[in-house]
Amino acid sequence: MRDWIPRLARMSAAQRARLRGVSQPRARQILAGAVVAHAVSAAGRPPRSGSRARTGAAP
Repeated sequence: MRDWIPRLARMSAAQRARLRGVSQPRARQILAGAVVAHAVSAAGRPPRSGSRARTGAAP
């Protein structure tokens, strides 16, 4: 993933849309998604979900 972020950043949305599996509407969002996916994987755990994560309540 880390290698793809700079590559995607150098590409225009039209170029990203030509990548296999990337649709025209998603081409503008794919770079942000790659950055988020990398940050989550670098943290070593998936983000918490549910109301406790939002409110900070103890489990």
